[in-house]
Amino acid sequence: MSVTGTVVNLERSGEGGLDISFRIDDFTIVRASGSTPVIVGSATDSTRAVLTGMNVTAEGRRTNGFLDATRIVINGQ
Repeated sequence: MSVTGTVVNLERSGEGGLDISFRIDDFTIVRASGSTPVIVGSATDSTRAVLTGMNVTAEGRRTNGFLDATRIVINGQ
């Protein structure tokens, strides 16, 4: 499943702050581990590239209001 929206309430944890969670819409909180690929144009980056206010598409599995991301695509700032 995929959900598109704006990153709000971004929180970082884990080694180097690479594990992230953020709200993407009224019903979904995205969780992503530091190893989740983040696609920026034609390049692949780390979760460090995800910032508050960005428009992203998060892909993964939805469970109880959480989307455990397997991939995040940055659509714009």
